[in-house]
Amino acid sequence: MPRTEGLLEEIGALIDAADRAGLPLRLIGGLGVRSSCPSAARPPFAREYSDADCVSTADSAPLQRFIAGQGWKPDREFNMYNGDRRLLFASPAGAKLDVFVGAFRMCHEFRFEGRMPAARRAALPADLLLTKLQIHEINEKDLSDAACVFLDFDILDRGVSDREALGAGRTGYEPASGVEADYIAAACARDWGVYRSITGNLDKTASWVGAAVADAAWSETILGRIARLRDAIDAKEKGVAWRIRSAIGPRARWYEEVEEVDL
Repeated sequence: MPRTEGLLEEIGALIDAADRAGLPLRLIGGLGVRSSCPSAARPPFAREYSDADCVSTADSAPLQRFIAGQGWKPDREFNMYNGDRRLLFASPAGAKLDVFVGAFRMCHEFRFEGRMPAARRAALPADLLLTKLQIHEINEKDLSDAACVFLDFDILDRGVSDREALGAGRTGYEPASGVEADYIAAACARDWGVYRSITGNLDKTASWVGAAVADAAWSETILGRIARLRDAIDAKEKGVAWRIRSAIGPRARWYEEVEEVDL
């Protein structure tokens, strides 16, 4: 079995068992895109994966006990010091698992309460996209993953309030059939730093598509959806705090510096 398919099978079994135990766990990152996007298995996007990233809204202690009980080996020292926010494990076959607890925290933070879809192993398309586009030093793999999401999921505007768009207080959120423009626009309107990172990386994704995607129909679809999302972000009304921070601009760092973790 190819490495990626074996890893998807391993992590899929863990996610399904976690659901049965009432401990929501969903894929994010590159493997989350691969799980959600058929195009991620085709050139120019296809690649192999050796590790998995997940997010969970479960309490850390029972989640740690559960994953270890499924035969995944914990990184005891890392989990002891970081377990309220992040957990590391290795599968019985040696695959690496990185679990963000409660929220995804890297260059920017995105909370997942109310955004853990039922009957789906990966996070919602908009969350997959945000966790890629928030990266300050974004690389070609991340741009490829973002392009896959745009190719396989249309842009949706549900016309809901900012509170609803950001998922506040929701439970049992059903999978979206596309990328929720109102959710991403609301996140960008709340924080200038998020806006700066997301819009800058949307531009980089568009440039990457122009250079790497030879299929004209695919390229047109991706670029059109990027433009629609960017229009929704720019059209969203920004608050006073956002405008004040915007005036400072990139003279002050707008993202968190991420310490590399040895998986």
